[in-house]
Amino acid sequence: MKKKLGQNTNSRRRFLLGSSTLIGGVLLAKLGFAAAKPETKAGADALVDEKSQLGAALKLYQDGSKVPPGIRPAKSGVEGPKQICTNCMFYAKVKGEKDAEIGKCQLFPQGNVKGKAWCSSWTKKA
Repeated sequence: MKKKLGQNTNSRRRFLLGSSTLIGGVLLAKLGFAAAKPETKAGADALVDEKSQLGAALKLYQDGSKVPPGIRPAKSGVEGPKQICTNCMFYAKVKGEKDAEIGKCQLFPQGNVKGKAWCSSWTKKA
């Protein structure tokens, strides 16, 4: 039986369409993962940038003494100036002592925060 000209065109078109869709999906996924990279430079001691999207959204101040008055109201019976990362439930100390303490915050997975830092999501440690 002799094949007519153009009989395989449909399957060839499906193959090309499917291939281009697959390649496009892979490229979009790669771009999405590239955009989701941490906002700070690599390094174990890298601090979260206050001006990063998340830092700005949560009003992060790496130096809690520089928080403008009226921004941090009293919460859970703790006055605003006494609210710092070391007494927040989301904070875990990594290293350092007193003013040089650095730790990880569950809200900022891309870097570290200072122990004396503050953000608007501060919650009293139980």
